[in-house]
Parts: sequence; C-alpha cells; structure tokens
Amino acid sequence: MFSIGADKASPTRVLVRHSFVLNSESGVIHSPKLECQTPIIEPHSTPEVLDENTVDCIRWRDINGVFSEFSVSRAWEAFRPHGNEVNWFRIVWFPHSIRRYSFHLWLVMRNSLKTQDKLRQWDVGINTNLNLLRCSLCNTQSDSHAHLFFECPYSSKVWKLVSHLADMELVPPILYDIVDHLQPMANDLVAELL
Repeated sequence: MFSIGADKASPTRVLVRHSFVLNSESGVIHSPKLECQTPIIEPHSTPEVLDENTVDCIRWRDINGVFSEFSVSRAWEAFRPHGNEVNWFRIVWFPHSIRRYSFHLWLVMRNSLKTQDKLRQWDVGINTNLNLLRCSLCNTQSDSHAHLFFECPYSSKVWKLVSHLADMELVPPILYDIVDHLQPMANDLVAELL
C-alpha cells in the first residue's frame, strides 16, 4: 500500500499535486484533468522475504498491457492526447524547413490563428464594441482565416500573383484545395530527400 502523502490506512496516494490519484489496490491511475482512468501500474503482492541485495525496479505497463522499464517518455506517450495523422503534415513539417514558418503554417492548417472572428467567441467584456474590429489590410470587415488569406481584396491580389508564379492558376483559392494540389509534390520532395 502506498502511504506517502496520504493517511497510512488509505489505499490511495496523491501524486503530482492532486493531478493524478493512484489506487494501489487496483493499480488504476485517475486523472481529473484527462477525465480518464488508466490501468498503468500492476499491483504485486509483497514477497514474504525481501532481499536487501536486490535493487527495486519500477515497471510500466503500456496501453497494450506490455510491461517494460519505466521512463518519462513512455509515461508521456501513455497520457498525451493522440490525434489522427493528417494528410498535410509533409507540407508543414519537412526537412530543412524554417521552424517558425512551419509552426505558423501548422496553426493555419488547424484553423487556430487568433483571428478576429475567434475573438467574438471569447468573453471580451461588456463594454467592448466588436463591430470596430476590422481587417487591417482592407478595413471592410472583421478578419477570419478565409478572409485573411483569400477573400480580402489585398490577399486576393497576392494570391493571384503567387498562383501565377507557382503555375497554380487553375487551383481555386480554398486552403484545402491548395493542400490537395501540393500534396503529391510534398510526398515526392520527402522521398527525394530520403
């Protein structure tokens, strides 16, 4: 039974400032933040005779039930949220890319830029007039991902120039159509570099 940080009669131990609770009888870690109960640590019965010359070992059971030595990286892989692999990852993350540009493009692809349309979803205060927010390029409407990259008159002119230089005049100015057009080139580039 674990008793560090808890009453000695209690079967639970509070880990990491109440972020995880370990039930030593069932071997289940409960994380209120992740809202899950994950059986990670296998409870073992204490041997009758302890050998002082034997070193204690922490064992980790992964999601497939396989035991291995504990490591922080295995714990991170068990608890981190896993998303589906997207088809555009090679367009964003490729060898020799400039990481800050890749990060910015990653935000664009996930529709996660902090544009003015997203500000409306936040609680910005009762005295804030959101109608004053305008696109800094055209000053006609509030910006969004679609407006910022394709619908704004200034962005539209830039896109026409870029699409002409990139021989993409037939590709519609829609982000995912552009990604579909660039996808085969990104796959070929990565294969060529490997």
